[in-house]
Amino acid sequence: MENMKHWQSEFKKAPVTYILTIAMIGVYIIEVALAHNFIINIDVLYRMGAMFAPSIIGQGEWWRLLTAGFLHGSLIHLLSNLVVLFWFGKILESYLGKLGFGLLFLTSVLGGNILSLWLDAWQTVSVGASGGIFGMFGAIVVLGTLAKQSNMWRDQVKSMLVLVGLSVIYSLISPGISVTGHIGGFVNGLLLTTGLMWRKPLQNQFKVKPLWNGLSWLVTMCVYVAIISLIMSQRGGLQ
Repeated sequence: MENMKHWQSEFKKAPVTYILTIAMIGVYIIEVALAHNFIINIDVLYRMGAMFAPSIIGQGEWWRLLTAGFLHGSLIHLLSNLVVLFWFGKILESYLGKLGFGLLFLTSVLGGNILSLWLDAWQTVSVGASGGIFGMFGAIVVLGTLAKQSNMWRDQVKSMLVLVGLSVIYSLISPGISVTGHIGGFVNGLLLTTGLMWRKPLQNQFKVKPLWNGLSWLVTMCVYVAIISLIMSQRGGLQ
């Protein structure tokens, strides 16, 4: 009974972090059931919504930009992302709130996959929540830069740098993971975090002005529109 109350209390503190974690575990269980293996084959990943430029641009399956962020190619791939999501997610959700953190993660997944769609090889199949994870890293950099008392954030940045290094190394040696997606997610976190800092208590703890909220969203959306326009002009003819 005490354990149940403890978990209910923890869930209420960071519900989005827990929901994302549970969702990714659930999706991976389905992947394993379909693939009959803990290493998921490309056919299963594609059928479940992996990134694949010909299907996105040629067949209009733009939903893959989001669904790919909940798929993972192996248990190690899943666990490496979940550790970071659970660790930093609870911290960021406590500052940005449920809606702010949810928007940060999902837009970073989209941002990472949009950049991947633009720059990666045409026939690349890729999956993973790394865009969302690196968007969280970008948010930590912004919060640490704007914090009026930055000691706590310095420690988080040090931990983040270690995890960034490990994540990049793993991505370079593993197929189906887009380093470009990491970069896109990180840039989304840098651009959009101030746009998510609308809660009044944040304006007491961080050097942020209300005007920055709207400006952050405007700049981010302009960047996305520009990249999608480039994708359609450069790759639309490849369908």
